[in-house]
Amino acid sequence: MRAKATTGIVNNLVRDAFLQFSSRLKRAVRAAGGNKVVAMKSGVPLSSLNNYLKGRSEPSAFTALYLAAACRVSLTWLLVGITKNDIPLSTFRAIAPPEFPKPEL
Repeated sequence: MRAKATTGIVNNLVRDAFLQFSSRLKRAVRAAGGNKVVAMKSGVPLSSLNNYLKGRSEPSAFTALYLAAACRVSLTWLLVGITKNDIPLSTFRAIAPPEFPKPEL
């Protein structure tokens, strides 16, 4: 039952993040100096950035990383709107993959 509840939490976070990405990007771009400045700093074409801002398309993971760096925000916040303090550590433990066995030396 615990795994199912955790999956529901993760699915809700992903859905909400998807819906709010462009609004977080708008905030970050505005704070970083505007569309042209962020496009130039990130190397992302202005037309692509404008499409992300309008919610017409979403960036690849690497493009999102460049945008986050140009805006000086965390990639996690930009993509999903959370910081490490927003989710209890127990949630991460529940969804984290098992550790790989350590090699014997």
